[in-house]
Amino acid sequence: ETLYLASVGSEFDSIWRSGSETLEALGEIWQRVLCFDSETDNIILRPTPEDSPEEAIFLAVRDSNDASYSLDKGETWKRVWQCPHITDLAVVSNELLHILDDNLLNKGTWKEKKHGGIWEWDRDIDTGLLSGHTIATSGEDFVFIGEDETGEGKVAYSTDGGATFELTEAVPKPGNMWVIPDEEFDSNRFIYAVSDDSSSGIYRWVIEGSTSWRELNPRETGFYGLAEKGGALYGAYNSGVVRTLIPHLETVEESDWDSLTVGLASGVTFKPSSLRAMSNEAIDLWAIDDRGYDFPNDEGCLWVYSDTFVLRAPWPTSPAIGELISCDPCYCQARIFCFRWRELPSTEEYELWIALDEEFNYVVAKAENITPANPGSPAWCSPASSFRFVCGKTYYWKVRGCATTEGESIHSRWSPPIHFTVKTCSSIEGMHIAPILKVPPSGSRAVSRSPSFSWLGFPHTTKYEFILAQDADLTQVVIKEEVPISAYIYSAKLDWDTTYFWRVKAIEPVPSEPSVISAFTVMPEPQPVTPAIVPVTLATPFWIWLIIGILALLDIVIIVFCLVRR
Repeated sequence: ETLYLASVGSEFDSIWRSGSETLEALGEIWQRVLCFDSETDNIILRPTPEDSPEEAIFLAVRDSNDASYSLDKGETWKRVWQCPHITDLAVVSNELLHILDDNLLNKGTWKEKKHGGIWEWDRDIDTGLLSGHTIATSGEDFVFIGEDETGEGKVAYSTDGGATFELTEAVPKPGNMWVIPDEEFDSNRFIYAVSDDSSSGIYRWVIEGSTSWRELNPRETGFYGLAEKGGALYGAYNSGVVRTLIPHLETVEESDWDSLTVGLASGVTFKPSSLRAMSNEAIDLWAIDDRGYDFPNDEGCLWVYSDTFVLRAPWPTSPAIGELISCDPCYCQARIFCFRWRELPSTEEYELWIALDEEFNYVVAKAENITPANPGSPAWCSPASSFRFVCGKTYYWKVRGCATTEGESIHSRWSPPIHFTVKTCSSIEGMHIAPILKVPPSGSRAVSRSPSFSWLGFPHTTKYEFILAQDADLTQVVIKEEVPISAYIYSAKLDWDTTYFWRVKAIEPVPSEPSVISAFTVMPEPQPVTPAIVPVTLATPFWIWLIIGILALLDIVIIVFCLVRR
C-alpha cells in the first residue's frame, strides 16, 4: 500500500510518500518526493483507480493551471501541458483525466506520438450547472459533478463519458457539495451527496431511477467529504466521521449510524475533501486536521482510524442451523438454553435479536449490551421470565458487536441469521382449538409502551386477527390487524400505567375459536428523583458548655452568700 500527502508552507510545498505492505505500518515513515511552490497553497492529490492498467499519482493546484503526474510513485514528475483552469480533478486512468473548471468540464486524453505523447483536450463542456465544486467518476462512462455554495444544490451526471449531462433535483440543504458513486455502482446505480450546510444530511440518488433525494438520516449534519469502502459509507463532519454499514437499504435510520470520534483530540476540524478510506484486514480512514500544524499539541495533524468492525462479524455456534430444542411438556415451552457464538476480537459488548422470520420483520426479543462472563467464549442465556420459546415454533437469531474494548459504542455487522426449532409439545395443551396467548403473560405489569405479542397458533394458519383494546369487551379498540404469523409488534406508544386487553383468532385458511382475552398493564411513567434533604445538626462547641458551667456555679455561690448573710 502507498499513501501520498501534500503539505504547504511559506513558499515551500511538498509531496510526501509512505509505503508499507500492511495498513498497520502505513504512515509511520514518510519520504519527501517533491518540493515546489504552489500558486494557491490548495493542492489536490489523486491516484489512479485500483483497476487502472498502470499506477500513477496526479497532483493539481486548485484555482490554477498547474498539474503534474508521476508514473513511478513520485520519483519523477511530468507536467500536464496546456492544462485548463482547475476547480477539481478526477482521474479515470493514467491516460484519461477530467478537470472541472467551475461549471465546465475539460476532458484530457493522453495520445502517444512518434516522439513521445501529448495531452489532447475536449474543452469547456457545459454541465448544465450554475457552478462547480467537486467531480467524481465511475469507469470511463459515468461522470458526477456537485455544485458549490453559489449553485442550486444539484448534481450533474453523464452516462457517456462527459459528452452530455443530466441534472438531479436539488438536495434539501444546498452548499458546497461532494458526490461519490457507490462501490457497486455498476449494479445499483447509487450515488451519494452531501453539502457543508450546517443542516445537511447524507443523501442517496439512483441514476435514471430517482425523482427525489433519499435522506439517510446520519447522526450528525454538515459534511466535508464522503468515502465508501467494504460496503460501509463514511461522512466527515466538522469534528469526526459517521458511518453506516447498510447504505443500500430502502430506509436507513439514525440508529443505523455510528459516530467515530474516540481518540480524536479536542478541537479537531477536518479539512474539506481530505477523507480517504483504504482496506486490508480492516478499513483505515485518513483525514487531516485543518488547523495550523502543532504536533506536540495534536493540532493540524494527519489522523487515522482503523475500523475493525466492518469486515468481520460474530459467528453463531449454538443453537446451530436447524437445531431442535427440547420442549417442557408441562408448560409447552422450550427448556432453558443458551445462545453461543465465536468471539469477535476487540469486542466488549454484544447485541442479540430473536425473530419469527429470516428477514427479522417480526422481532420478538432483543438482548442489548451483553457483556459475556468469558469474553473468549461469549454466550447469553435467556432468563426464564424474559421470553417464552413456544413448543413447535421455529425461530431465527443473530448477533453483532456493539462496543469495543476501548469503550467505544460502535456496531459490527450482523451474523448470518440462524434458525432453530423448539420440539412439539406432547401435552394436552398441544391439542388447542384457539390460539394460546403467551407474551405478554396475562396479568403482566411494567410492560413496554411498544410491546411485542406472541401466541401459540396452528401449523398451517396463514392469517390471524389481532385485537388490542382498552376495555375487556374489546369495544374501545386501539388497533385491529391481520397478521401472517403468530406474533405482532405494536410500533406506536401506549399510555403510561394503563391496562390493555388483547385477543387473537385464526382466520385463514381455517377459522378458529377466539383466544381467551388477556390483560396487561403498561409501566408507570418514570418520576424525576428528588434528592432527600437531610437535616444538619450542629454540634455545640466545648467552650460554650464551659461558660455555661461557670455561670451556673456563680449563681449557686451568690445564692449561698445571700442565705449566709441572712
